[in-house]
Amino acid sequence: MKKKLAIFLIAILLLGVVSACSNKDTQDETTEEEKVAVEIEEVEKDTLSNSLTLGGRAIMQAEMMITADSSLKVEDIKKGLGKKVEKDDVLFTLKDGEEIREIKSPLEGIVSTINMKESEYVPLTKPAMVIVDKNAPMTISMNVSENVIGELFIGKEAWVGIDSIDEQGLNGKIVSISPTVDPKTGLYTVNILLDEENRNIKPGMATTIEIDTNVVKNALKVRSESILNIGEKNIVYIVKDNKAIEKQVKVGLDTGDFTEIKSGLNEGDKVIVKGQNYIEDKSEVEVVRGEKDESN
Repeated sequence: MKKKLAIFLIAILLLGVVSACSNKDTQDETTEEEKVAVEIEEVEKDTLSNSLTLGGRAIMQAEMMITADSSLKVEDIKKGLGKKVEKDDVLFTLKDGEEIREIKSPLEGIVSTINMKESEYVPLTKPAMVIVDKNAPMTISMNVSENVIGELFIGKEAWVGIDSIDEQGLNGKIVSISPTVDPKTGLYTVNILLDEENRNIKPGMATTIEIDTNVVKNALKVRSESILNIGEKNIVYIVKDNKAIEKQVKVGLDTGDFTEIKSGLNEGDKVIVKGQNYIEDKSEVEVVRGEKDESN
């Protein structure tokens, strides 16, 4: 009887030891599972800016309006739209009774506009043809609204992309701004002079123009998505000793992708950019991406 009792007691003790070990393993696993996986990026200095994207057209600054007798019909258009012409080249001919009258170009250039058709009368209210001076500088003209005009000034730099030319864009500067609004369109005309000449650009080509505004140099920046808005506070989390530390920050310019940090962080701080929505101050975290020694 005593022997059976001893065996029973030993069995109970063994079960207690196994249960304790199992509980310890479970606690260790729970502690490990409580760590939140996060990604981090270091705070760094950079130049931040917002930009305006506008549309425009390439134009030549010097144009020559070609007019003719509106009582005559156009016989033959010799130079088509976009064609190069030399001085004294015949642009078109008119039929004056039995006689054919030639209209010649007064300068070397390119035909930018044609306002007539063969066998029809020369237009009365418009120039028959417009020739742009081949040696005149190419400019980009755009029309902007009153909401934009306040951001622009003479000398402001711009980037110009030519939509129909598969090349890198060109730099330029604003050289003129219309002082008055066009009453028909409600827009202001702004002209940009390109820094470099490009013979592939033709008058009338469509352009995409980008102009930086609100430029901040040497700004401390973080990804905009890393900033959490809690009440009236803006906070981010940085990682220190495998813990998330809450930092209240003062923000500045927001470009959409990045935000300027005016105070609250230092250059080199490791900011959590993914996983920040699942943690709180002093949460245990595990960095899964962003450590320099892991990215090499």
